[in-house]
Amino acid sequence: MKTNDFLKPTFSDPAIVSSSQEGRDSQHYREILIDLSSQIKREQYQVSFTIPIIGFAYYWNPTRTGDLSLPIGGKEEVITKVNYSMPIFSFFDEQSINQFTFAFSEVVQPIKTSVEVIEETASIKVSASISRRDLKEGHLVMYYSTFQDSFSDAIKSARNWIYSATNITPSDVPEFAGKPIYSTWYSFHQQLSQEKIANQSRNFKDYRLSSIIVDDGWQTDDVHRGYSFAGDWKISKKKFPDMGESVKNMQLLNVKYLLWLSLPYVGRHSSHWDTLQNKLLFFDKQQDAGILDIRFPEVRKHLIKSAVNLTETLNLDGLKIDFLDVFDVSNADEKTNAGWDIQNLNDAFVTFLEELSRKLKWFKPDFLIEFREDYFGPFLNSVGNIFRVKDCPNNYIKNRISIANLRLLCPKAAVHSDMLMWNSQESTEAAALQVINCLFGTPQISVKLDELSLSKQRMLKFWLRYIDENRAILQNGEFKAPFPQNNYPVISAESTEKMIVGKFQSNGMVRINTASTRTIDIINGTFDQKITVNISDNCNGLVKTFSTEGRQVSMKVGNYAKGYYDFSVPKAGLLRIEVKQIG
Repeated sequence: MKTNDFLKPTFSDPAIVSSSQEGRDSQHYREILIDLSSQIKREQYQVSFTIPIIGFAYYWNPTRTGDLSLPIGGKEEVITKVNYSMPIFSFFDEQSINQFTFAFSEVVQPIKTSVEVIEETASIKVSASISRRDLKEGHLVMYYSTFQDSFSDAIKSARNWIYSATNITPSDVPEFAGKPIYSTWYSFHQQLSQEKIANQSRNFKDYRLSSIIVDDGWQTDDVHRGYSFAGDWKISKKKFPDMGESVKNMQLLNVKYLLWLSLPYVGRHSSHWDTLQNKLLFFDKQQDAGILDIRFPEVRKHLIKSAVNLTETLNLDGLKIDFLDVFDVSNADEKTNAGWDIQNLNDAFVTFLEELSRKLKWFKPDFLIEFREDYFGPFLNSVGNIFRVKDCPNNYIKNRISIANLRLLCPKAAVHSDMLMWNSQESTEAAALQVINCLFGTPQISVKLDELSLSKQRMLKFWLRYIDENRAILQNGEFKAPFPQNNYPVISAESTEKMIVGKFQSNGMVRINTASTRTIDIINGTFDQKITVNISDNCNGLVKTFSTEGRQVSMKVGNYAKGYYDFSVPKAGLLRIEVKQIG
């Protein structure tokens, strides 16, 4: 691997480059200290540079989706901040090899970064702006790497640099945070009840489900969505006559109990509306609720007290804290208020969540705190320990893409799928794709277990058992996710003993190194019934295949010379190669 010496950023104002030096732990990147004090009279600090388009085919940032080819039609902008995305940007080639990846050290305050193609010079222009009030000392550090590493490793390197540059330490993650979990949302939406979830829990052990998230609906008799009743966080006695008993009964089954909260909202029908209606960022007409302004100390105190009291009263094991991305000053009145004790909303956000996390983890050190896309940056990793794919019902492709992105961006957290669901008339193999595409994350199951056909019961039990038994490799092994431009068609994780590969695209082939790993599992995330495998070394091996319900279909001992082989594999099934001898 090498660096591309042609790809050095040319700054429009070279005077702002205070220093440029090789990376501290390798020669694979450079740090640039940007001094913007000369722009002190501007409201917005500005940084812009160009890089020649040499080897670029695709452009990626954490929230860019769909077509990853280079931007067309002018500037493409993204604003990163404490509760939205991360300031990492990458240009890579057709083979998913890094050409130029850059990042900024500011992860709390908003940075608007734009990327555009300059026709006249066949170059990329990058422009970044940040409020002078937000960048208090006028200094920003930029990372860039032209080391021609894999896309996955380039993103992980930039991520690691950000954590180091900001001195942020990710939160510890309890072991059970990575075990399959049940969510009530798609199963019941707001029409849930104590009796309904008790009925579901009877099957949890068979499916290796170790936790339950009781989602939206427990706090209101209303079943019409929206948040006009949000803010009281009082239990609906109609749905949950004794929620304390519900929690206790789950915990007796060794099932952790998490509750959904949407802390930013206070609805017009909440008992707190009269006292809080003048302490809003803005009012959301669609939700019939206000977004609370956490720059007021009494608002933060109210929200923390509500969450902690609920947790302690019910002896909860975790909270799913939703909609933190609506704490957004862009929709708010910019005028200052004498009641604020913190003037900057992003600083208030940090103060609020630090105190909330501290109190929840004081109650239980292994307390689970779930956040979701697109608020997954370093600060949130320091207070939360679960990051979930944002809502994508019945969309296993989106689940796969976002799990891969979150695995690359979150160094320690348990990465969870969006809740899994499927039409009851769907075939077993098609339903299995919903699960298989979440192989490298933690599946959240949200179907009515007591209504599954026998075939789907066998399928779901098999794959959840497989994921649970292989968590050490799937979640902590060496993770590789190339070709984001193709929606991550092949993803792998491996240890010295075992390699697990998910193949999610028809045609193509899978490369395996039979010299370094003794057992290779290839999961067929397609309806193809053939997988082409490129075997690295001459070997003798035992080859087994399994159906999507876990039934062994074939077993064969063979001698394989280095090269390509076609193996018959059931739809949504499993191919296992056990290497017995090399050479």
